[in-house]
Amino acid sequence: MHGTWRQEWRRQGDKITALLADPAPSVRRAALLLADDDALLERWHAETDPAVRLPLLLALGPRAATTVGTPETGSPGGRHRFAGAVEAVLSRVLRADEPVMKVAAVIAWASLDRDAPLRYADLLLDVLADPAVRPRFERIWWLPDIENPFTRDDVAAWVSGLLDHVPPAALSFVTRLAEAAERTADDGLRRVVLDEAWRHLVLRRSAAPMVLPLAARLLDCADDCVRLKAAHLLAMLAPDSGPYADRLAALLDDPGADEISWIEGTVGDFARWALVRLGDPRGVPGLVESLWAPYREQFGSGAVEWRAIRAGRRCTKSSRRCASTRTSCCPRCWRRCGRTTSGTATMARSRAPCCTSPRSGVRTRCPCTRSSCRS
Repeated sequence: MHGTWRQEWRRQGDKITALLADPAPSVRRAALLLADDDALLERWHAETDPAVRLPLLLALGPRAATTVGTPETGSPGGRHRFAGAVEAVLSRVLRADEPVMKVAAVIAWASLDRDAPLRYADLLLDVLADPAVRPRFERIWWLPDIENPFTRDDVAAWVSGLLDHVPPAALSFVTRLAEAAERTADDGLRRVVLDEAWRHLVLRRSAAPMVLPLAARLLDCADDCVRLKAAHLLAMLAPDSGPYADRLAALLDDPGADEISWIEGTVGDFARWALVRLGDPRGVPGLVESLWAPYREQFGSGAVEWRAIRAGRRCTKSSRRCASTRTSCCPRCWRRCGRTTSGTATMARSRAPCCTSPRSGVRTRCPCTRSSCRS
C-alpha cells in the first residue's frame, strides 16, 4: 500500500513541483505536505523565504527518519543517501544560519537522533532567552497545517518536551530557562517555565525538590498569570510548600487572573487553596465564598432553593417555584431548572422548558423525556 501511494504521488510530481514554486508562501508551505523526498530536498536549495524554509527544514528531519526506517524501494542505498543529505543540510544550518533557524534544525535533527537537543542545549537556551530574537519566531515559524505562527513561548515548550527521555536533563533545562528568564525579566518565558515545571511534577513527583524553589521565587512576580501559576504549583506541592505559607497568606486578597491560558480563579483563590492544603487556618475565611463563586450566577438567589439543591432534595410542584421565573417546576428536573438565573422571565423560560407558568398554563415538554408537567 505504501509503495502504491508513492507511485501515485510520483505521477502527480509535476503538479506538486509547480505548487512548491507558487508565488504565494502559504501555497508553498501547504505543498510541503504533498512533496516526496527528492522534491523537498530540491526545494530546500531553491527556497529563499525564511517563512517557508523553516517549515521545510522541519519537514526534512521526520521525512529522513521515516525513509531510514522503511524498506528499500528505489536504487540501492537511496534512503541512506537522502538521510545523509538531510544531515548535511542540518549541519550547515547549525553552523551558519540565523538563530531561529538553528533552533528549527535541532528540532528536525531530534527526529533522527533524540539526543541532539541534549548536545545543543546551550544553543537552545541562548536563542530562546534572547529578547532581541523573540519577535523573529512569530515572523517565520509557520507550519503548513497550523493557521497561526508559533510564538517563542510555543517553541520553548516544544523544545523542553524533546528532553523528556532524560528526566534529570529535562529538569535542568527548565531550571536554566528560569534563570535566564530572571536575568531578562521575561514574563513569557516565566510562564513557560511554570507550565513545564507543572508538567514534570505531574509526570514525576520526584521533581518536587527542583520545582518548589522555582515556583516560590515567582510568587512576587508583577505578572498576574505568573503569580497564579506559582501559587498553583505551591498548592500542589503541599505539605512541602509549608515554609512559604506566610508569602501565600499575603496573596489571599490578590485579584490577579490568568488572561493568557485562562485558568479559572484568581491568585487569591489559589493561595487560599494552598493554605487549606497546608492545614493553615488563614485559608479558611472566605473559603466557602470562594468555592461558591463560580456557581453564583447559575443557581439563583433564593435561599430556600439553594439549600434544597445543596441538600440534594427534590422539590415538588406544590412546595417550590423557580426563583427567576416564578413558575412551578417539574419534580424530576428541579436541579436543571433551578440553575436558571436569567434576569428576565422570558429568557429564563426559554432556558428552563420544564417550567410551566401558572398564569398562562402553557404546557411544555419536560427535558427528562418521561412526562410533561403542568402546575
